[in-house]
Amino acid sequence: MPAVHLLTDEEMRPEALAVMNEIKATLKIERVPDFFRAYAYDPVQMQAVWGRIKTLMDPARPDHKYKHLLALAVCAAVGSPYFAGHHAGALRREGATEEEIQEVLAVADLWSGLASFVHGLGLEFEG
Repeated sequence: MPAVHLLTDEEMRPEALAVMNEIKATLKIERVPDFFRAYAYDPVQMQAVWGRIKTLMDPARPDHKYKHLLALAVCAAVGSPYFAGHHAGALRREGATEEEIQEVLAVADLWSGLASFVHGLGLEFEG
């Protein structure tokens, strides 16, 4: 259950609805991810978050698939099933194979585990 009520379209202020419509148009989707409904309480913050996503994850850029691979690895490493699922779905739409998705998850597993290990040891990079 979400920590806050996720606003419906009818409950949002016009500024938040405008951001929702921009997201739909830019990403060519019918349903905006639910986390934006929590941001809709503060349309200025919502626009700022959307602006960062739109800038860094621009679907028109040739490195779009690569960025989803990076995002999937990060989301898996920090334990975010919500965003890991989102980025895995986006990768499939970008043409990623199941093997590519599995490999990025295996790499995330490897390095998040090793990072936890050396952090726990208190080691500093010796280079």
